[in-house]
Amino acid sequence: MKKYKTSMYNIEIGKMNDDETIIYNSYSGAVALLDAKTYADLLSVNEASDYLENLLLQGFLVPFSVDEYQRIMMYHNSYIYNECPDKMQFTIAPTLGCPLDCYYCFEKNRPNYIMSENTATKICNYIISALSRNKNLKKLHITWFGGEPLVGKSRLFEMGREIYNYCKEHKIIYTAKILTNGILLDEELLNDLVEDHIITAIQFTLDGNVDDFVNVKRGTKEQYEKLINNIIVSSDRLETYVRLNVTRQNHDKLIQQVKYILTKIKNKKNIVFYAMPVVNYTSQEEEIKEGEMVLFREELKKILIAHKIERYHVTSSPRTTAAFCGAMRLCNLTFGPHGEMYRCENLIGNDKWIIGNVDEGRFFNQEDVLLPESKIYTECQKCSYLPICWAGCPVHRVIYKKKFDCESFKKQAVKGLINKLHGLDANFDLC
Repeated sequence: MKKYKTSMYNIEIGKMNDDETIIYNSYSGAVALLDAKTYADLLSVNEASDYLENLLLQGFLVPFSVDEYQRIMMYHNSYIYNECPDKMQFTIAPTLGCPLDCYYCFEKNRPNYIMSENTATKICNYIISALSRNKNLKKLHITWFGGEPLVGKSRLFEMGREIYNYCKEHKIIYTAKILTNGILLDEELLNDLVEDHIITAIQFTLDGNVDDFVNVKRGTKEQYEKLINNIIVSSDRLETYVRLNVTRQNHDKLIQQVKYILTKIKNKKNIVFYAMPVVNYTSQEEEIKEGEMVLFREELKKILIAHKIERYHVTSSPRTTAAFCGAMRLCNLTFGPHGEMYRCENLIGNDKWIIGNVDEGRFFNQEDVLLPESKIYTECQKCSYLPICWAGCPVHRVIYKKKFDCESFKKQAVKGLINKLHGLDANFDLC
């Protein structure tokens, strides 16, 4: 009986030539260039191979008795249920109000309520209490969400200062990102947000050119010009993300706007562009298919490389994770403007998915565990890509019943890894 077997998470990326094959393991994250003999040894599980020890060390071979799916699910569950991780994260929405009116927004027609000072205090107390119980904690991340969080900027500053001061006193690394449409921001406010340590990063959303901004977001030309200027100014001060909301109608215009912005920014080390398909949450339909998104991201990446942009979003290349996102971790929470708690920021404002509040605490109801404990599709349990995709977003999969586009994801993952290898070796070329 053989002692070892090939890992179910091995993925053949391609061949350099007739004698060399690139192989990737999605569980260990290892990448190897194997000559024909070593690759044959791997496929046949040749225990006399000169490279047996290395193949085992990198995870391409595993002990025969190991159940790899159960191993990764134990890794997954230990991540989800770890009450004292070294990093925690919370999302806070001071308001659901927004001066714009995007047709696809999942918070469309929500009341423009701004969090009260009393609720803000209770949220801070709840978060600080959670931090104080975690003796392993080294990092805290806050996401300021909305609506448009700057509509409730008073609450944002109050909570941000208190949480930051606690972290500073207890030597916890504090980071915070605000998701904003950019039209309420100016240089003075940006300076205050940075200097008061309310944020360490900022994310803007771009839906195309000025005509798209007017039609999609119901904004004005002046507001659009302010948004573009704020992207340029912010990138000179702090980590700046630009989310590109892509549809079939706007993708060419988005590319042109990215090119324009790149000619204006001074500090290219701070800027990160990433592209996501628009999901119309009123109809639950994506307005561009994942296969088309792969092509868009490839074009975007070529432009970024041409402009010597060094940082790319995680969708560009595969990475092993313990879950689809941090929202699956039970110690992380999202707070709405009334102090209500949710499992994910994409559920804010939907009373059905409330899992607690700052007055009563956590309900431990079915809605709290539905996403973290959602079943993995049977076909996904056997898939070699599971450690890097986790069957896609649980909110889309479980709540909105959207089927994950596996084939497009696989193509994107392979191309992302090839692009990464190209960056490591200028002479790299697949046959």
